[in-house]
Amino acid sequence: MPDRPLDHRITPQRVGGDSARPRTCVWLNGGFGSGKSTLAAALVAADPRWRILDPEHIGFMLAAQLPERALADFQDLASWRRLVPTVVDLLATETGQNLLIVQTVLNKQHWHEITKGIRAHGYSIHHVLLDADPETLDARITADRDLPQAAAWRHDHIPAYLDARRDWLTTAADLVLDTTSATPAQLAAQLADALETWNSRPPTTAPILTDPDSGIVLRGHRAADIPAIIEQCHDPAMLKYTRIPRPYTTEDAHQLLDLAREGWAQPSPTSPRFWAITVPSHDGHAFAGTIDYRPTGHHTAVVGYGLHPAFRGAGVMAVALRLVADYAFGRDGQHLLNWQAQVGNWASAKTARRNGFRFEGQVRGLCLRPDGSASDGWIATLHRDDPRTPTQPWPGITERPPSRNRAVPARGGARLAWFGTSLMQHLEAHNPRLTDPTQRPKIGERVEVTEHRRRGYVHALLTTWRARYPWIEISSDNLAHGGATSRDILATIRAATVDPGHRWDLVFLGAGINDVWRTHQRRTGEAVGIEEFDANLRAALHILRERARQIVVIGEPPMGWQPDIDVTAANTDLHAYNQRAQRAAADAGAHYVEVFDEIAYAATCLGWSATTPTPAAAGAASVWSDGVHLGEHGDELMRALIDRHLSERHLLDTLLDDIATAPGSR
Repeated sequence: MPDRPLDHRITPQRVGGDSARPRTCVWLNGGFGSGKSTLAAALVAADPRWRILDPEHIGFMLAAQLPERALADFQDLASWRRLVPTVVDLLATETGQNLLIVQTVLNKQHWHEITKGIRAHGYSIHHVLLDADPETLDARITADRDLPQAAAWRHDHIPAYLDARRDWLTTAADLVLDTTSATPAQLAAQLADALETWNSRPPTTAPILTDPDSGIVLRGHRAADIPAIIEQCHDPAMLKYTRIPRPYTTEDAHQLLDLAREGWAQPSPTSPRFWAITVPSHDGHAFAGTIDYRPTGHHTAVVGYGLHPAFRGAGVMAVALRLVADYAFGRDGQHLLNWQAQVGNWASAKTARRNGFRFEGQVRGLCLRPDGSASDGWIATLHRDDPRTPTQPWPGITERPPSRNRAVPARGGARLAWFGTSLMQHLEAHNPRLTDPTQRPKIGERVEVTEHRRRGYVHALLTTWRARYPWIEISSDNLAHGGATSRDILATIRAATVDPGHRWDLVFLGAGINDVWRTHQRRTGEAVGIEEFDANLRAALHILRERARQIVVIGEPPMGWQPDIDVTAANTDLHAYNQRAQRAAADAGAHYVEVFDEIAYAATCLGWSATTPTPAAAGAASVWSDGVHLGEHGDELMRALIDRHLSERHLLDTLLDDIATAPGSR
């Protein structure tokens, strides 16, 4: 959301080298008129170690480069949200200064995306909310003479700020400053005091780490945790993959608490950092497990974790590991985290991989057993500058474990949805006798159609994934329908999301072919022009972002032949619609699967011509069944292209990791 331009800039002061670069950022958030720019100027005037960064100028740059986008708010651009963390890192490295970031961000999802990116670069970030009553905000906006043309826009956004303050801003802030009556100097002093506290000597108790989305909180261990710790340490998975004492006694639990407390109370470069993992419960927060890392004294540390069996399968440990990595790379100055686990500890491996750890190999005799023997182990590492998402396959680890002697897990569930045209719907007439070898009809015999069943590439993909992940119950809502334009698909999505509880893990969206086809058929009442198509798709993505964990937009394949229309011209238009869909997907943070060129290439290899398209000869291979709808060849190409896209990006693995169990490591 655009903020006011800054008047104050200070001369760059290079401190020197990557090893000297700062690791702290403060983000001043708040409504328009709250005094963010004034406070920022006061702070940097008093302390030249700080530099102001105004992300609004990144938005101005993108707006200038994308004049065709009629954007009301550049924060809706995924490219802006990705660029801000990158610029933070580059500017801090170039100048050697800590950054004071001044920008109003009221969208909770945008806030978490940006701050996650900043932490992924190894920076700690402190969220400071500048608050004032609505009357004060209104008066300050009216009195601001720097940008009078923006006054109406800012006035209009006061209610949005008040809503965000009520819903999430206050609880997400590390510090709230009431600017209603305080002077800039007083506010700067309060912020300076907070900075001194945040950046002073190492904490003597475990710092509280919180994930606002899930409510997961990491804190120091307490005596009340001991019964749950003992339960966890009698779990078969913990006994199998760790070297904890056996039997695990109350005395052992007390020793764990003493070790955890001493690590914080008497800090040293090699003191262990322990946290208790807690999750929201009916009476507050319940103990769910333990996570720690043990520094070597050389900016590296070994991380370990274990979860109580009652809390496995909900992605808790993945969140805890992310929080601890943020702390280690930001506040604690670590450069590299090392993960180790006994071969076969699949759930621990998935948790590490999901957080971006890179598989380094398998080492003989790496892990000690309680009886003094050794077992082979896996090693993975995460550098502070590494992305925090899976970037490479883990050979032998991302695959399911060998089937021999493998316990059959309780099946978790994943819910998928498909919104599109008949290319997705793909209904076929059917009678059960056609697939029953004992009742196969004779040649020439008439058979009554008793049902329509779904086939095509959607059916093939579901079959592939259900075979690949037999321990996951994959359900699918195929809400595609024949003849649908983007206008119809948007209406279907709106109807499907009336129920606020209607949500999916993964949604697929495809549109455009009927928008173009109806235009070239001169069915003007049904045709959808490219601008309306763009608006419909963006509206659909906006709705689905609130209802789906991940969205995949599938490009439309070309047409092969159709009587009475210019197929070459139609395909030229369809390619342009696909380009709009790709940009809309990128702006919404969704995935996009390009299929047009691959389908056209395969069709050309089979004798089709893009410039003089004609129907395939009788009995000849073709990607189409009727010139528009795909045949078996085309459906298999679609299945392969979509599955490859998801597999290369570990998209399904990452989604399904949430329902994997998570026993301990180390």
